[in-house]
Parts: sequence; structure tokens; C-alpha cells
Amino acid sequence: MKRIALSIIAFLLLVTSARAQRDAELRPWDVYIAKEFQHRNVNGNCVWCASESGFVAAGHEEFRGCFKRALKEGWAGADLANVLKYAKRDGVQTTSQRSGSAKILYDAVKNGTGAYVQGHGHARWLVGIDDDRAVLLDNNPNGKGGFLVVEKRREFDEWWSGAAVYPTVNKRTDYRWETNAADKQ
Repeated sequence: MKRIALSIIAFLLLVTSARAQRDAELRPWDVYIAKEFQHRNVNGNCVWCASESGFVAAGHEEFRGCFKRALKEGWAGADLANVLKYAKRDGVQTTSQRSGSAKILYDAVKNGTGAYVQGHGHARWLVGIDDDRAVLLDNNPNGKGGFLVVEKRREFDEWWSGAAVYPTVNKRTDYRWETNAADKQ
């Protein structure tokens, strides 16, 4: 009995440590998106998982339920154009690009929203970026800490197609952006 209790305690400590490690990957200038807004990809609907996670977390309730609707109505295979159309239909102002520099990603993080990004047939929500790394919510969790993925910047740049969109207006009232020392230069 004592052995079982010790095994359970050890397991709980390991899980708690893994979560603390994952959360420690977020830096003060990264965007925090609560778990309630994170969705697991089903049937190739990564576009709508990523979009709902980011837009709703930024206070745009118009996107709440778009993932379930996508599943129900078979919207798999969508991309940036579909997200822009959905946002325009509901009057959500966005900043977007089909290809281009990472400046849009830095602007999105500074805006406190992060950005929808896509590459190689997959869409994710970027929550942090600097010269060394990119932090993403990936709706295909890898089992090593859940949805939060930290990639070397070089790996992210190779994956990313240059397509991005973020809500121009951040409706969250609890957000305060803290300047990264590198951004002051």
C-alpha cells in the first residue's frame, strides 16, 4: 500500500513538474491563451481549431463555435482565405498577409493576440517569437506537454509559409504587453 501511495505521489510530482516546465517556456512578452480556448484537431480542421483558439481568446466571440461548426458541416481543407472570409462576414478587423516577413508575427504578439500561421498543410496559433524561438499552440498535441510547442526559430521559419492573420482589435482587458529587451533596440 505504501509503495502504491509513493508511486502516485511520484507520478503527480512528475506531471506537475512537466506542466511547470511547459508554462516556464512562456516569457513575459508572450501571449497567454487559457486552456479553455485550446482545441484538439479533428478530421483535418486545424484551421478552425487555431482560429477559434486565438480569436476567441482575444475576445472575438464571433469565432466561438466555428470549430464545432466546421466539424458538423465538413469544412476540412480550409486555409487563410477562409479565415479572412469568416472574419469579414462577422465584422472582425484583421491584419493579414499571404506571404512576407515575420514582422506581422512580432506585431501580433505585441498586440497581445498572437497570430494564426500556416505552413506545410497545417495551421497553428503563434503566441511568442524572437530571434531564437517560436512558441505555438499546436492543435495536434505531441504528448510532450500538451498544446504548447517551442520550436527553434530556424525550424519555424522553414515550416512557415509566410501566411498569417491576427485580430487587429484585442478585446481582452486583462492583457498587458511587457517589452522584450531585444525590442527596445
